[in-house]
Amino acid sequence: MVCNLVFQAQNYKFFLKQPNRLNKFKVKSIKNHFSQKKYVARYNILLTTTFLHEKKIYRLISKVMILNCAIIDEDPQALRQLKQYVDKTPTLHLIGAYSTAIEAVDGIRHNHLDILFLAIHMQQISGLEFAKVVPKNVKIIFTTAFKEYAIEAYKVNAFDYLLKPIGYEDFMLTCKRVFDSYMQDDNYNPIKRDKFLVVKRDYKYTRISIDDILFVDCEKDYLRFHLDGKPNVMTLGNLKHLEEKLPKDKFKRVHRSYLANMSKFDTIDQMRITYGDVSIPISETYFEEIKVYIDDHSL
Repeated sequence: MVCNLVFQAQNYKFFLKQPNRLNKFKVKSIKNHFSQKKYVARYNILLTTTFLHEKKIYRLISKVMILNCAIIDEDPQALRQLKQYVDKTPTLHLIGAYSTAIEAVDGIRHNHLDILFLAIHMQQISGLEFAKVVPKNVKIIFTTAFKEYAIEAYKVNAFDYLLKPIGYEDFMLTCKRVFDSYMQDDNYNPIKRDKFLVVKRDYKYTRISIDDILFVDCEKDYLRFHLDGKPNVMTLGNLKHLEEKLPKDKFKRVHRSYLANMSKFDTIDQMRITYGDVSIPISETYFEEIKVYIDDHSL
């Protein structure tokens, strides 16, 4: 089975109605399209990542955040393999691949870097030592053939640890964790940073303040925003996707069909959460998580 990494975004630049048409598109051509200068920028992550068989893919990339990465490894084969993996991944942009840490200093210093794939065992300076001078905002992913270095790697704040030989699936799972991490960073998520989101309805865009949202319910492919003192707003959307983009400290899933703003509720009683005259259900699946939230905020 041939698998590609596909990014499903909120606004689709490409939409394939016929699955077999995807065979005309190659991952490399998609990467080249988004590697143009105007796309190598720090876009908001509007996506979730998943592995799908080609024949089941219907939607491709829209606006995405491309992360700059670098590779340092003295092993030519490992260096070549990681370069190939980066080239196959549409949202990674390689700023340099270096055989020694000394060679990498200049490239890293003069470029913005998000991810560093760093070998541990090197002759001039070990990856563990080099990691100490890497800017703290860079996600360091150590690559090594030796399991015993794992504890040492995390002592220097490694984001993750890949054991050689590295398979593409493990590589992509690590990259997904990096994207998920940046997704929680307000500087990378304009919705959290600016405290509003924009939805499309009736052929126009509507601005919704995060603080105005009481709760959101979903019905088939539609989301309905219940707002404080304002009319409800309905738009096409996915509740899980919305949940990923809203502040997790405020918004909690209380039911498969409901997302609640926990900073706005009036009462919680007998598996229901109430906002003024309106109440919504809390399912057993999510009750324990809601109970923990209540306990954390109780006197």
